[in-house]
Amino acid sequence: MTTLFSGEQLSLELSDGCARLVFANPAAFNALTVTMANECRQATEVLLARDDVRILVLQGSGKAFMAGGDLRAMQEQPVQVATAIIEAMHRCIADWQRAPWLVLACVQGAVAGAGLSLVAAADLVLAADDVRFVYAYSDIATTCDLGLSWHLPRRIGSRRVLEMALLGRNLDAVSAIEWGLVNQVAPRAGLEDALQVWLERLNRYPAGLLPRLKALLRDSPVQSLEQQLDSEREAFIACAAEPDFCEAISAFFARRA
Repeated sequence: MTTLFSGEQLSLELSDGCARLVFANPAAFNALTVTMANECRQATEVLLARDDVRILVLQGSGKAFMAGGDLRAMQEQPVQVATAIIEAMHRCIADWQRAPWLVLACVQGAVAGAGLSLVAAADLVLAADDVRFVYAYSDIATTCDLGLSWHLPRRIGSRRVLEMALLGRNLDAVSAIEWGLVNQVAPRAGLEDALQVWLERLNRYPAGLLPRLKALLRDSPVQSLEQQLDSEREAFIACAAEPDFCEAISAFFARRA
């Protein structure tokens, strides 16, 4: 494990192509502060400068993944603090979306406000059985940020977003699975083991497959069918031109023999 960034409230480590970005202010349930947002921006810039990252895992230390934003600081300087956090984190969200790496959220405990936004932005989500997803923004008389209004309707539908935002519907692990917000739930004590199973499987795929598949799925909502067919052709041919393609076909026939 190589440490790429170590800040006051956030750390970034890399091992075998997997970067782990950990929000580390557990005493405040990892509430998103200006410091944390700025450190997230710095850590993202470190990742963007590298070409050996395949997966970015988002985690929170302690009992909660992230219990919203830093409300105490916002109470004192609402516009200044909100602006600083939003500007730094919106750049991160946009960069993660464009980046070739998969973004995987591994969450436990409270996932509220900004934490929910980060989960909605992730490509894959693994959750502990003690997780609780809370919209929270309406409770402090504001709309959402960090791309939640873009990502969450695409995950669970606009009516369900309104149910969370305006009718106070919170999601436990079972509901999150049913609504399509989460891919898998694991026991809290076994969350890291479940994450390792995911990472081992993802690392078996050829390096070019993950970014090409991510790009296809990312771009499909804004492309015509003809454009998407062209993109699929280009991605498939690019994969077929690599040695892994023929090796995988040979392995397939060997298993059937």
